Amino acid sequence: LKTHLPFHKGKNLIAADVKYQGFYVNLQNKIYQIEVHISSMIHEITIQNILPDVFSDIKDRPQITASEIWLKTVTFRRGERYLISAPSGAGKSSLCAFISCSRKDYEGKILFDGVETRNFDINHICQLRRNAISFMTQRTLIFPELTVLENINLKNGICNYKSASDIKNMMQILDIEQLADRKAGLCSIGQQQRVQIVTILCQPFDFLIMDEPVSHLDEKNNTIAANLIATELESRGAGLITTSVGNPLNINNAIHLNL
Repeated sequence: LKTHLPFHKGKNLIAADVKYQGFYVNLQNKIYQIEVHISSMIHEITIQNILPDVFSDIKDRPQITASEIWLKTVTFRRGERYLISAPSGAGKSSLCAFISCSRKDYEGKILFDGVETRNFDINHICQLRRNAISFMTQRTLIFPELTVLENINLKNGICNYKSASDIKNMMQILDIEQLADRKAGLCSIGQQQRVQIVTILCQPFDFLIMDEPVSHLDEKNNTIAANLIATELESRGAGLITTSVGNPLNINNAIHLNL
């Protein structure tokens, strides 16, 4: 059981969630929300005729009409893997940001199990980002003044999802265990990408969204990272949406789409 306090009596911030239902109890005259784990939070993500606002004036051009994503209806299903390829500037990072509820500057609709994400308030989005969607951005989001292990533990401390031995094992697999005490800002971009891969796996998720996650990794390290990610996906029954501009994640059984 997890508690969040205090909440206004009768205000269920996450009643629409599938994974969690809100219950309220009165303990010493204070109202607490109790979260009870039930099942998966997101089974399907559907995009309907979406297009970034910045492309609104060019929607009739071939780069848009030929897209398998923009202005189309596409459903991403939990348990499946999707690889989205496109040249630079086609909107890969925007798409990932839209799906992860980080941005709303688009036309069309994005639905989580039939519910439009524009209707989600900030509390609901926080629950989704904590429990259902793990997002690796193209730009490595690390604190350069902290060590590699401090960065990973900072994320893991939010959900306490992975044990110290789990984290050590993932770092060993990605060959960054020896960097544990190094300031993250002193690591190469490829090393920082591997740190971020460990970091995004330190939370529960139904969908893993990765924007050019191995752009600075060689073939060997790409495959090692892909195998680790595949193991995590299989153990959770989760879905993957990943993008590439030319160096895709070497993940097996992926459904390929062109943006």
